[in-house]
Amino acid sequence: MPSSKPDSETSTPQKETVEQDQTTDEVETSVTDNVPSRGEEIAATLLNDEIDEQERRDLFPEYPQYAAEIVTAMTAGYPFDEEEEYRRIPWIWRVSINATKTLNQEEIQELLEVSLPEIGEPLADWQAVVIGGGIINGLTLKGEWPKEYLKPILERDTNLLERWNSMLQASIKMADDSTVKNGTRYDALRNLGMLSWDEAGGHLTKYLAHNVDSELKQGAVCGLADMHSAAADTMLLSGWLYYEPNVQFFALEGMLRTADRFRLLKREIDAGRIDPAFMTAEQTETLLNHPHELTRQHAHRLLRPLPPVKAPAEETWDIAPETSEKPAKEVESPASEQPEGSAQ
Repeated sequence: MPSSKPDSETSTPQKETVEQDQTTDEVETSVTDNVPSRGEEIAATLLNDEIDEQERRDLFPEYPQYAAEIVTAMTAGYPFDEEEEYRRIPWIWRVSINATKTLNQEEIQELLEVSLPEIGEPLADWQAVVIGGGIINGLTLKGEWPKEYLKPILERDTNLLERWNSMLQASIKMADDSTVKNGTRYDALRNLGMLSWDEAGGHLTKYLAHNVDSELKQGAVCGLADMHSAAADTMLLSGWLYYEPNVQFFALEGMLRTADRFRLLKREIDAGRIDPAFMTAEQTETLLNHPHELTRQHAHRLLRPLPPVKAPAEETWDIAPETSEKPAKEVESPASEQPEGSAQ
């Protein structure tokens, strides 16, 4: 039976139902938006000092894919005061270096995107830590040459490349800034290894002097080791006599990465100017099992040389001693019956 109500009135309940559905969707969306993501949950846990530190250390290693999200959450609200920034930095560093362990280019690109300063913005301490101490350091530990590995990633996005180049220039200033903590200046020095020798060689080599802090010296050595440069090759061992043992190890590791460097190293060892015996058993095993194939090969040649091949024993003949008088029997024996090789 047709309704006696106007069409406008009969359509009203349908309109109210649609509006109710929209309201319900908005509420559900709002609730969903307020639920922290997995990365945010991990970040909150890592920064919670009431949770046992070892428990937090065990949490993030299995989640390298969340590195960008975790770092974003841990740096939300920046700038912080120095104390708060450096409370967070150790966890930011651990998450960042962990991001390189699978060598996933997309995940590393995501981390770069959230960590590089925008054009015109200063380089924050935590950003230098992510790039130098996390990404660059991590790639080297995985046996990669960081500059070459990152090149195709950066070239995909002109804005990202521009931000990267700007960060490198800012790292020169940060490395020389004595008001910045030495651990972060180390990270800035690692960044300089992504520049050419002409651009950064002088900045790095001045930190090889004997009176320089060990952490800065190590940053300079590692920066030079990441450079493809004959000049850098010769400088890596220049301060060997006053390098601390930890710095000597990284210099030695760097000298194993190319054939030219290895020849230089062998020359110094053969001349008695360098002795690899300073290394601990753990350091020796690190080099012998290094992920970089050429480094590993050189380490075996240096630390576990093949035993010398023994020359084959010369064949000897039993020759009777010469005497003025020979036994009567020997004198009387025909030459054809004499033992082979005996004296005539």
